[in-house]
Amino acid sequence: TPYMLDGGTRHHIPDNNTAERWGLNWDTAVRFDTLLLTRFPEGNRVTPYARNQTGHVYTMEKGKKRWIGPNCIQRMGISQDIVNYTDAYINRIPEGSHFCD
Repeated sequence: TPYMLDGGTRHHIPDNNTAERWGLNWDTAVRFDTLLLTRFPEGNRVTPYARNQTGHVYTMEKGKKRWIGPNCIQRMGISQDIVNYTDAYINRIPEGSHFCD
């Protein structure tokens, strides 16, 4: 089962489409022993939507983060799909154009 690790928490990657949106490459993925992996608490599953510690929300597309404004989040009805990540993790992701305001 594939997971993404962030801040000592593991997040399940549910499918290839989600992995591709985050720019994850199975060829360069690090494999962990299951026993070792279970030492990390399980967080929310990975979705295309991420919130950093300062509250900015992004959608992931082809390995880039695209900012989504609060009004757009409400119109899209995605608030339940947004997963929180550390700034350290989100800041490593290249920024794309704004998704919507």
